[in-house]
Amino acid sequence: RIKTTKLTYALHDVAVENKGFVFAIDEESQNVIFYTNSNYVNEPADKLGVTDAIYVDGYTGYQTVAGVKCFVSGIKYENQYIYVAVPVRNIGSGIFVVTVIVTAISFLLMLVLMGSLFIRRRVDDIQGEEPDDQEPKEETQEFKAEPRGMIDVQLGEKPRRVQSIVGRYDNQNKIRWNERSPEEKITRIIYIVMLILACAFVVFIYLQRGTYNRNSIFSYIINRKWEKKPNIFSYTYIAIVMIEVIVITSVLRKLIKTVSSNMGVRAETIGRLVCSFAKYISIIGAIFYCMSFIGIDSKALFASAGIMGIVLGLGAQSLISDVLAGIFIVFEGEFRVGDIITIGTWRGTVLEIGIRSTKVEDASQNIKIFNNSTVKEVVNMTKKYSQAYCDLGIEYDESLEHVESVLKKELPLMKERLEHIVAGPYYKGVVGLNDSSVTLRILAQCEEKNRIQLTRDLTRELKLMCDRYNISIPFPQVVVNQPREHKKVTKREKSMAEEFVKEQKEDSKGISVDN
Repeated sequence: RIKTTKLTYALHDVAVENKGFVFAIDEESQNVIFYTNSNYVNEPADKLGVTDAIYVDGYTGYQTVAGVKCFVSGIKYENQYIYVAVPVRNIGSGIFVVTVIVTAISFLLMLVLMGSLFIRRRVDDIQGEEPDDQEPKEETQEFKAEPRGMIDVQLGEKPRRVQSIVGRYDNQNKIRWNERSPEEKITRIIYIVMLILACAFVVFIYLQRGTYNRNSIFSYIINRKWEKKPNIFSYTYIAIVMIEVIVITSVLRKLIKTVSSNMGVRAETIGRLVCSFAKYISIIGAIFYCMSFIGIDSKALFASAGIMGIVLGLGAQSLISDVLAGIFIVFEGEFRVGDIITIGTWRGTVLEIGIRSTKVEDASQNIKIFNNSTVKEVVNMTKKYSQAYCDLGIEYDESLEHVESVLKKELPLMKERLEHIVAGPYYKGVVGLNDSSVTLRILAQCEEKNRIQLTRDLTRELKLMCDRYNISIPFPQVVVNQPREHKKVTKREKSMAEEFVKEQKEDSKGISVDN
């Protein structure tokens, strides 16, 4: 019975997971009084390789024990120190197996989800096709609404999937679920799941901050007991801080947008400004706050920022302007890689957005490099459908109603001959009474990548039409002649022209191209 009260007897049957072990050291003599390997018993603790930092009640840290690096946790009992040690190489060995299993299951579930979305879209496409034994429906010339999902744009020699400009800047919450593309559905599901997990993690940390076991690793990290330098603990705490900042900022911005959108245009403008300001301040503030956790003195950095700003401002003013402009381009999302944009007079596809410059490739595969600080007056044209238009000038002596009746017959034929036309062409009416001509506008809907070529093809078709019907196109000339009497328009042509103009206005309602 006396033997069972001894410390060595009690520790003999203690088992530690992950191939861990227990040892004890006497406080006065600093000799090992218990160890799984009896060769170290009654020997000085220095023989194990431990340091003097271990002689603390409630010690937690890393020690090399008998040549093996271990994570050690200790407690003082009377005049003896009792320690539990687990080799570092064995820590998390069971967690790794569980992580692999959970990852594999999640990956399979994601594949099933993606497959169901794509298969459903394929089934809908097949069900929407007409049977071979039925006559195809007559194709309508109605204006097609701009898609808000993912579209294909040409990036070099390969097409690239990007989000339409309408879908990017429109309120995504207004898009119905069945109108979203499979990519948007998957992205939305992942975003919601990650946001829920992040919110739950942040709430858990705040509610349970004072209830952790003081000897647990999580408590060790949350209470910042670790040394302030680059290590696994500081990186983990920085990740926790970033998650908290992102979640709090996202929730705050969402609340501001929801409230401001229901309080009028002015409140919505102020709300958008506050959201943009909160995004930058939160990120910059979090970065400076986390610097101290890896040994960087943020106060000294702030103090030296003024002097460094003067030096850099004088010596590298253009470089700083380019870098800052590049950061704002990325954060604001004004355009992305794969977008079709116009900068000044240069039009092309964005190949790369660097920290200092942006590369844009035109249709001839010429690449122009813009310094980010010079990127101004950007027009983003990443749309599935655009409008190609051309103006046709006719002489004042030409009968307008006769030309309109000809356009009514010829425009549907142009649709058959020009493959790039998605909808149209439409006759938009008279857009100008110039010095020597009456200007008519013809418009067709097409994909942005085909807009320039379609404009050329449409102009050619109109010239050939004028030649076939002897419609005079004015050009600089001096003509001396007697006034001649032109062919009068018939009642049938007049009726057709009025009916045609009315139909065209109705069909192309909502389409507008400024001069």
